[in-house]
Amino acid sequence: MSKVKAISLLLFLLICLINGQNKYSIQAGTGLFYPANYSGGITVLVKGNWYLNNNLASFFSVAVSKWDKNKVHYDLIIPDNLHHYSYLNTDKVLYNETDHKMTSFFAGIKYVSDFQKQFDVFAETETGINFLRYNYYQIKNVDTPDGFIDKTIMHSSAENKNGTFFYIGLGAGVIKEINNIGNISVGYKRGYLFGGSAKAPVGFSSSLIFCFEYFI
Repeated sequence: MSKVKAISLLLFLLICLINGQNKYSIQAGTGLFYPANYSGGITVLVKGNWYLNNNLASFFSVAVSKWDKNKVHYDLIIPDNLHHYSYLNTDKVLYNETDHKMTSFFAGIKYVSDFQKQFDVFAETETGINFLRYNYYQIKNVDTPDGFIDKTIMHSSAENKNGTFFYIGLGAGVIKEINNIGNISVGYKRGYLFGGSAKAPVGFSSSLIFCFEYFI
């Protein structure tokens, strides 16, 4: 047998051995999401895992997060006189539907370590891209007869905004196995959103996720 054939056979057997140890799983989860400078919201996700061995896995996930359904982000129109206005970008808590929605695509690596017989612990790192959509309004300052200034939402000024942002983050949590079929987990993630041109939650974000994992 030539060296080429011997090496080819060895590589083939090695690939078969590695593939034989691989296992796959699908995760589904939901939890709380806290973007930078905004009130909390909810997130749901689906994740596919490819276990390279018993401890190390690569994954790809898709998540949808929503927050600030009743918070409005607007251009404040300040009357200079009866016919002229100046504009100021600002935020305000008012009853309206700004309704942020962010769709995220992540890829990463997860490490699982045996901690106790009752449960395992995991740590992961991920990076990805986020697509954000939200509504934007103008608010008009109105002088009231008693001398106060009231704010009126100009509903006709509603404008849909979109932005694309990058993300890098770390996470950790605990895993509890369920009858060799799958497991449940609770994890905390901390990440950083950056880039993009639209008004958005650039900065640190955090989330608390509850997941069920099913092995294929």
